[in-house]
Amino acid sequence: MAQLKRTVVNQGGAGTLVIAAASPGNKHKLLGFILSLSSDGTFQFTDGTGILMGAMKIKQDANSVVALSLSPIVETAVNSPLNLVTTSGGGRGVAIFVTEP
Repeated sequence: MAQLKRTVVNQGGAGTLVIAAASPGNKHKLLGFILSLSSDGTFQFTDGTGILMGAMKIKQDANSVVALSLSPIVETAVNSPLNLVTTSGGGRGVAIFVTEP
């Protein structure tokens, strides 16, 4: 099994944060996350060309938690990055994922 990876999320403001850069021949599979935003807004995960989940609304400093899952919550296309896209405020938290074919 692929090794779990953890990325700290600490955005300075709203925008796109690369959680994991594209990995030749591999997909990134998001297994869990804890996120809050610095102001009311939305967040979603993308793979650079596609939206992996609909935008989720979140209130300032509230937490959105998806506990560690055995199956991916979302996964990127092969050779694509895993991105977090936020609106209105910067994201804070952690994302847990694996990178494998």
